[in-house]
Amino acid sequence: MANIINNQDPNRHIPSAAETGSVEKLAKQFKSRYGTFSDAEGENIVIFARNADNFMTQNLIPSLEMGMIVIYNLKGEPYIRAKRWRDTMDVDPERINADHWREQPLQAATPFMPYQPLQMAQPQIQARPAGIDIHGNPDPNDPGHPGQPQLPFIEMRPPVPAVREQVAVDANHCLKAYLLHTFQKRIDITAAEKFLATFRTQQPKQTCTAFIDTFMVKFEYYITVRWTAAERETPNFRENVNTIRLQYIKEGLCREFKKHLDSNPQIVNHQQVDDEAQRWARETIEGREFTKNCTKSEASYATASLYFDNKIPQDEEDDDVTELSSSTSTKRKPKDAATRGRGGGNRGGRTPNNNDRNPSIDHRQTTTPKQSKDADGINNYDQSNDGKLTLDHKGRPLCNYCGIANHLRTNCRVRLRDVDNGIIRQSHPNKGKFNSGNRGRQDPQQKIANAADQWGDPWGTQPSHQGSQGTQWQTTQPNTPAPMTPTITDPENVRWLQQATSAGINLDQVISIVRNKQQHNNQNQANSEQTPKISSSLLPTGLVACNDCGHVTSTFELADRHQQEAHTRLANGPDGRN
Repeated sequence: MANIINNQDPNRHIPSAAETGSVEKLAKQFKSRYGTFSDAEGENIVIFARNADNFMTQNLIPSLEMGMIVIYNLKGEPYIRAKRWRDTMDVDPERINADHWREQPLQAATPFMPYQPLQMAQPQIQARPAGIDIHGNPDPNDPGHPGQPQLPFIEMRPPVPAVREQVAVDANHCLKAYLLHTFQKRIDITAAEKFLATFRTQQPKQTCTAFIDTFMVKFEYYITVRWTAAERETPNFRENVNTIRLQYIKEGLCREFKKHLDSNPQIVNHQQVDDEAQRWARETIEGREFTKNCTKSEASYATASLYFDNKIPQDEEDDDVTELSSSTSTKRKPKDAATRGRGGGNRGGRTPNNNDRNPSIDHRQTTTPKQSKDADGINNYDQSNDGKLTLDHKGRPLCNYCGIANHLRTNCRVRLRDVDNGIIRQSHPNKGKFNSGNRGRQDPQQKIANAADQWGDPWGTQPSHQGSQGTQWQTTQPNTPAPMTPTITDPENVRWLQQATSAGINLDQVISIVRNKQQHNNQNQANSEQTPKISSSLLPTGLVACNDCGHVTSTFELADRHQQEAHTRLANGPDGRN
């Protein structure tokens, strides 16, 4: 048994994190819990590093693996910097141990120790032939003894996996220290107070509990940009900050709940205010009435940013970007190879239409985006009065701040530029009048092609406009009659046809729809005229009576025979009788 165990591959006892690839799994788990860091506006490396330390402690992750996880969740310039530090740490003495997240002591390597079975102690016994007893005297009944060696007692030992060497890492020479030194926000009291004013007061139609939750999250970011690291490390800093935070919360609450707090002076700390806000909204008449008129808050992704990291589904393709294992690789992981050659199941990637063009298909957006809210409780996408998202001609949602498609209000560049200038508002006055990056660069033929991609092009080519009074539609179909030019005189029909043409609908398609409907109505009318007449009926007594003359028979067969003999129908007879 011991030989079977020890002859197996010793590498099966290496740590499970490296064996099963769970480092990447932990990296994705970290992203779903805390988000990523790209040094964008509102993102703070102090909060990101604190979250990384907590995640490392909770999951017992070594410093080297935690460095892989952190680099995986960096985006933009922080990722490029961290990758450069890691790849050049052997030649750059100022960036040593850039692949380790934080400090750690030296841990020597230990080899793999195989399984050792239990061995009981036994004394030595000399070999003795049969017929001789233990004293050397003849004894025909003594079977003798083959002898046994003396063995010591050895305890059982399970297989001990090999442990790699953990190098000593200094607190000032690790990835955490490098990121904090490079990307830590500068202290700007004016900007910090301006940011505090954006969430210090409870917004209209915002519940008290939602205001407290949002205030708590944003206030942590406010702490990092208001006070320096040295000030945050003082002994009584946290107690003082908690007192200031509770004062701000009480001042920013709505007057209804503030009045309720004034009548309950026993509520003095933050936990009591939080619990009382929950109870007031659920158990009191005034609180239930106030909460009923508020907007229900929605959950969103966690992030190290002051904004919630809401993403539409097409942005999730950028997740598989960074590598984890190789410290010398200089290339990012490529996109999923399974996306190559997609063509909707048709050979060559062509769509099943009548033309030879291969219109580009957006495979990223597979589901309709859902409405979400930013940290201030404002909708990220524009919506109508009935609660439905406002979409453009390609089915993409519009930003609730500028009106341009395919991005959130949280990530709107126009809004972020206004915030930098101290302008904070729910939407821009020119909402819907901005032009996207390439909207004004498309020529008319490209716009017609886009309309054909949306509505379909059953003719095989794009329509060519010949005037407002008549439009000639060309076709490339073989064995078809020469095209004709219809004359349209009604101004309303001419205006409607021009609008339909700009949307990709042609006159031939309209005529086909009307023709098919007319043929369907004619066929239904013909079928109704050819419906056979019922010649006999079943009486309650069980007999069958003729509907023409009232002749009574016992079965339907006799009734049919009666019809054939007595009521032969004439082809041109007005009543069908002979």
